[in-house]
Amino acid sequence: MTEIRIASADDAELLTVLNRAIHAPHAAMAPEFFKAELDEVAVTGFFREALADEAQLAAIAELDGQAVGYVLVERAEKPESPFTFGNCRLLVHHLVVIETARRKGVASALMNWAQEHARACGAQRLVLDHLAVNTQAEKFYEALGYSPLRVTCSKEV
Repeated sequence: MTEIRIASADDAELLTVLNRAIHAPHAAMAPEFFKAELDEVAVTGFFREALADEAQLAAIAELDGQAVGYVLVERAEKPESPFTFGNCRLLVHHLVVIETARRKGVASALMNWAQEHARACGAQRLVLDHLAVNTQAEKFYEALGYSPLRVTCSKEV
């Protein structure tokens, strides 16, 4: 059974290690966007800053006492404007599950945790994005009930 726990500041190095599971595939899918090699000291620093930020929170998934994935989320408030209503959203920045733990419900458990956290912190919507070429992620999120909200287009100049 998947156990979910809140990450602490002491987990920055663990998150760095877990992140390797998703970074290499992303770098292969979008080499123009993702760095091929990461500076792990900088990545650990990134996670330390994220975990110190009151708006951000990470949850770690464990199977049989071993960390096998994480989700990194951020609460974001958008004020009302003359054009749009204000809202509070929970942004999913990272969802990572190591290869050996995939297809065991870990990612679903992490996303369920994110949804419950969104409700608990007053967010009206859980928002995420993925690479357009990542059809596996697209199918996973669709199966959980996610649908496109905005479409971002890009053109190299």
